[in-house]
Amino acid sequence: MHKELIGNIFSDFKDFFVDIKFSKFIKYRFVDNMSGGMKVSRTGSKAYIAISNDIKFLDINNDVSKIYVLFMIGHELAHLVNKHLEYNDKNKFDSQTLEMWADYFGTKISMSILQNGTRFQKMLNLNVKDANIGLETISQALIILNKNIYINTNYSNKYLHSNQRVSTVIAGIISFLTRKEMIMNFQVSKDRQAYIGFGWGMAIIRKLLKQKISNELSRNKNFIDIPELSKNVFIIHNSLKQKNRQLIKGLDFFHSFILDTSYGEHIPNQMMKDKFNQEFNKLGWDMKL
Repeated sequence: MHKELIGNIFSDFKDFFVDIKFSKFIKYRFVDNMSGGMKVSRTGSKAYIAISNDIKFLDINNDVSKIYVLFMIGHELAHLVNKHLEYNDKNKFDSQTLEMWADYFGTKISMSILQNGTRFQKMLNLNVKDANIGLETISQALIILNKNIYINTNYSNKYLHSNQRVSTVIAGIISFLTRKEMIMNFQVSKDRQAYIGFGWGMAIIRKLLKQKISNELSRNKNFIDIPELSKNVFIIHNSLKQKNRQLIKGLDFFHSFILDTSYGEHIPNQMMKDKFNQEFNKLGWDMKL
């Protein structure tokens, strides 16, 4: 089951490219005696995602567990397609930047496969395209990710705090759903982006409100400067892409818009931020975007 699931995830992602020549670098291998579940590795000049054979012991018996695996792979795909092995981290902040981006961009990859990957969808029992069912299932998978992976990285200088990692994944989900709705309805203005993004964001937050994880997010006062991390994302990736417009070449038009890697100047949608901050204030959350 685990090999079929993983194979389908990679095949679905490759289908987002207009020609196989653009996706042939997306490779993975099963590896024995590897610490950790997955990581991007290199043999010579060829990078690939190494997946521990111990994953066969993971109980993949329902949709939540399958989405959990999908999000794990999405994180590593973000490292792979953004060529992170080619960048030598200069400091702790660089490491946190790359891991934050892998959480965020990897979530957008995972969401694209979840909603648009034909092979992966056939392995699910639920209709994840239904907003209520999809967000409920994703929220449960996110709670498992936090419990099994994110909390265990709290003592590492390489990653953000687990609460920040969850918040970053939520931001990735919101970004995917917002951009998907924008392109499907030809609504690309800043005000529509703010309205759509806020709607999806609050829908996800409501799913988490009854969970302990939501309370922890609202109380966390140790968030580092995300805007500065975001600026560093663009500095690092612009150096990696050099004169190319994008790092990821050959995506079809739909996914090129959703998985944008042009790395132009990062200008947050202030209208969306204001909407969220007003709502956080109403909820009594000591949190601000």
